[in-house]
Amino acid sequence: MPTLDTYTAITKLEAAGASEPEARAIVALIEEATQVSTSELVTRDHLDTALAQLESRLMRVALAQTGLFAGLVAGIFALFEYA
Repeated sequence: MPTLDTYTAITKLEAAGASEPEARAIVALIEEATQVSTSELVTRDHLDTALAQLESRLMRVALAQTGLFAGLVAGIFALFEYA
């Protein structure tokens, strides 16, 4: 994960006209915002695992529905056969 070079950031802000306290406050806010947003990110491995689990669940549901449908069709045929 990339990190912020705080010294360079403060130096650049001061060169652009910010006072040292202003530059330090801006850099602190950037660091805080970056930590909050990156802590909620997922890795590709996490995403791949979650997608594989979802695919497995969907496959089980599809198989269950296929079984129910086959049973329903068999039941309908049985009704007509004995009618």
